[in-house]
Amino acid sequence: MFKFLFIVFLSIKLFSITPLDIDNRSDINDIVLDSSGKYIFSVSDDGKLREWDLNTTMVKSSIRLGDDILSAIAISPNGRYIIVGSSRGDIKLLDSSSLKILNSFNSHSSRINRLIFSKNSRDFFIAFDDGIIEMRDLNSSKPLKEFNIGANFKIKDMVLSSDEKYILFATASSVAKLLNIKSGLIVKSFQSGKDRLLCVALSYNSKYFAMGFEDGLLEVRSFKSGKPLKSIKRAHLSAINSLIFSLDDRFIISASGSFYGKKDNSIKIWSLKNGKRVVLYKTLRGHRDYINRIILSKDGRYIISASDDETIRVWDFKSGKLIKVLQGQKSFVNSIDISANGRYLLSGSDDATIRLWDTKRMKLSREYRGDSDPILSVSFSGNEKYIVAGSGAIFGDLSYSISLYKRREKKPFKRFKSTRYIDDIDVSQGRYIVASLQDSYDVKLWDRKRGTFIRSFVGHIGQIRGVAISSMGSYIVSGSDDTTVKLWSRSQGRLIHTFKGHSDSVVDVAISNNNKYIVSASKDKTIKVWSRKKKTLLTSIDTNLSIDTLAISNRAKYIVVASNSLDENSTIEVWDREKKRLVKRFFDNSRDIRDIAIDRAGRYVYSASGYSIRVWDIKSKRKTPIKEFVGGANGNWIVFDYLKNREYQRNSGSFY
Repeated sequence: MFKFLFIVFLSIKLFSITPLDIDNRSDINDIVLDSSGKYIFSVSDDGKLREWDLNTTMVKSSIRLGDDILSAIAISPNGRYIIVGSSRGDIKLLDSSSLKILNSFNSHSSRINRLIFSKNSRDFFIAFDDGIIEMRDLNSSKPLKEFNIGANFKIKDMVLSSDEKYILFATASSVAKLLNIKSGLIVKSFQSGKDRLLCVALSYNSKYFAMGFEDGLLEVRSFKSGKPLKSIKRAHLSAINSLIFSLDDRFIISASGSFYGKKDNSIKIWSLKNGKRVVLYKTLRGHRDYINRIILSKDGRYIISASDDETIRVWDFKSGKLIKVLQGQKSFVNSIDISANGRYLLSGSDDATIRLWDTKRMKLSREYRGDSDPILSVSFSGNEKYIVAGSGAIFGDLSYSISLYKRREKKPFKRFKSTRYIDDIDVSQGRYIVASLQDSYDVKLWDRKRGTFIRSFVGHIGQIRGVAISSMGSYIVSGSDDTTVKLWSRSQGRLIHTFKGHSDSVVDVAISNNNKYIVSASKDKTIKVWSRKKKTLLTSIDTNLSIDTLAISNRAKYIVVASNSLDENSTIEVWDREKKRLVKRFFDNSRDIRDIAIDRAGRYVYSASGYSIRVWDIKSKRKTPIKEFVGGANGNWIVFDYLKNREYQRNSGSFY
């Protein structure tokens, strides 16, 4: 967000441009998933309730409910109603489909920290910061029950037991309490740790519960006896703000972040074995600020998190991979490609749009909108007459496809279906298409001319991260988590050679346009250049980067790699292959480079950085971008030329 605001401020300051229409965003405090599992409702510091489409990552609806902070939200199990709580104790009842306000009430002028619906979709519970829990129904003007825990016990979190007889809640002291709803009595208190207790979670079988503390302590207890089963000191470096159990109760998921001190800002998945052995399973990093809430998708496949960094992020539970970033009116650029003469730039984004940019005339030349799902990867054909795009919806019907466009036509003329998420794609002079698919060990090959799938190349024993095909389509190269690079014969459908030498995942591969060199980049912080003909290692370049993506210029004279960092700016390095010399290093403050490209002449590097495409000059002493291309909704676009201090734009709709 800060980068975007800086750019807009720069455009106003230098060029006196009218401010673009940007949806106001702020810290996201709480989230819920609708009954279909396709939409998320969020509440924020700016007083807005937003409805997000998980497939498009866009805001579907946005309404302001007041001037105060919206701190909590819940949706009824039948999906019909939403309740929203504020920092002033105001509660609003809304119809979930129309977002029309049905009722408003206030009984305390204290912040609402948690809202929970009962299974009947009629009763709900409110946790106030002043130590009070209320039980209400949708039609009541007064609470059905009020439980006064005490002003010294600010209630930070609560969870309802599966039989709905008890409420387990966390207080701002180090105490968790168990409330009998029928009698109104505290039946158990659980004292642990020395710091404030911020969140609690209860397993679905009501066998275990977990507590998260401000000092990063995670504790697991027996719900029946209340006895501690496992305590993990410094489970996080910062406060644990949210806890949930997996649907099968085999895992505990914790989220962290702090307003001061060390900022962990991570999500951790802990394997729970009989409640006595809690082992770290995975750590998910990507948020850049305090994580306020985590929830699970309806099928338990995805973790969804909300943060003060003004984003909602979606993670694959099994792999730990970040799948989606929901960030208001922006749309992330996932993939880019550059024409041979450097004149045209191709980009594919989360908003299901492919954009063709004219780099000389500094404008958007054409938009391709034949896909309804996010564009995951794009590529020019070798002769540049065609555009190939991989698209897919992560949620809903989980459909993926490869679409073929003629460069001068805005709709695809052919489409191939895929069963998995498309990680990488490449195309020969115009006929053959290769792709790597998520959680797949095979390279897939299609024939554009015949419109058919040809074959799978089988041989890797780890997920394939990168694929490339030679200009005439004779050779295919693939890189995998199994640390190997493989060379395949397209016509014979067989493996020619396996290159071994990397010690970690091979994240990307390329083959030079003269078919002489194969280049691979790995998480082992090396770039390797192999001879295709002799099948030997020619060059190994050591970098300090945990590489994420790779690109090469004509005849692989220059090799470009990029690496993302959570705590520092992303880094782009340009290497001279023959001299094994670092030519240039750029730092990108987006921290989110998803793809890079380099023109054949080896002059300019292009990076898909967040929601824009940045252009870097290799030959110049300048270490900042010289241009930036940003696409928006409804045909809106903007191009910044930082060398000429000029801006080119078409402002006809909402801006990302």
